Amino acid sequence: MNLVSKTTKCCCCIPLRGGVIIITLLSLIGTAYNITTEILSIASGGSNALLIVSLVFDILFFPIFLFGIFVCCCAVCTIICDGFYDLDSYH
Repeated sequence: MNLVSKTTKCCCCIPLRGGVIIITLLSLIGTAYNITTEILSIASGGSNALLIVSLVFDILFFPIFLFGIFVCCCAVCTIICDGFYDLDSYH
């Protein structure tokens, strides 16, 4: 049984590096949008515990996605991209 496979494609058709960049950019844009709307909701007086917890988690995930963009654009080694793809897919 092969427990470690050499993944070269993301979503069966896109090269791994391009797929990781696309997924990370979409996650970064979505998280930035969530942070903005949550801050605006809190500023307008609609703060509840769930909104604040969601804001905290989004703020914690934002630097992870920024680091992912940095790794994908600057890394030569595909092992780092493959590891980040595994990390990003849990969000």
